[in-house]
Amino acid sequence: MTPTDRVKSRLLLLTAPCILGMVLAASSCSTTPTSTLHHSPAPTPLRTHTKAPSPSSAPLLQPQASPTQSASCTTPQLEASILDKSGAAGTIYAAVSLTNTTGEGCSISGYPKIAAISAAGADVQLQENSTAGPLSPFAIYGAFPLIADLPPHGEGAFVLAYTDSPVGNAACVQIAKLVISPPSGNGTLLVPFPATLCSTTVSVSPVKSGISFLSP
Repeated sequence: MTPTDRVKSRLLLLTAPCILGMVLAASSCSTTPTSTLHHSPAPTPLRTHTKAPSPSSAPLLQPQASPTQSASCTTPQLEASILDKSGAAGTIYAAVSLTNTTGEGCSISGYPKIAAISAAGADVQLQENSTAGPLSPFAIYGAFPLIADLPPHGEGAFVLAYTDSPVGNAACVQIAKLVISPPSGNGTLLVPFPATLCSTTVSVSPVKSGISFLSP
């Protein structure tokens, strides 16, 4: 080995630790620390529980409306007639029918007004005792509703009670006709009614549908 080689070898031995230290230091400084990636889990989609819409409450069934009441009967629609007269002990009951002469139904509400015409043609004013309660003279005919429906060409009736025997010193009068004013119409109806009237106070019932009730 030449003196030059010995010098190179010595220099290599002297510098080797430094070079190794430099390499290790460089390696330590240049190494980038590996960062740990935290992968957040994908968000779980929210489960929206849609509440099934409750069936809308059905509208409450309204009470079924009762049939519309017919229009009031007008006097020109009606025809009056005497169905029957009977009685005892001085009280006479006369059943008077009112017939709807048209093709349209109508109704009568309440009590007819009654007057009379004498056999001599004079007006006879009567005072009415309008009643239909359980103590009335008409109780045997049952209840009298205050509204009577008359179908087309149908009829209803009311009952008239009067006295044909003298009461005290009151004079009796012979009448020839009844003058009937329907409660729901203007005008009057005349019906032949020969009778002896010994009191100007008469009892009148409301009009009732049909005439079958007259046979209690």
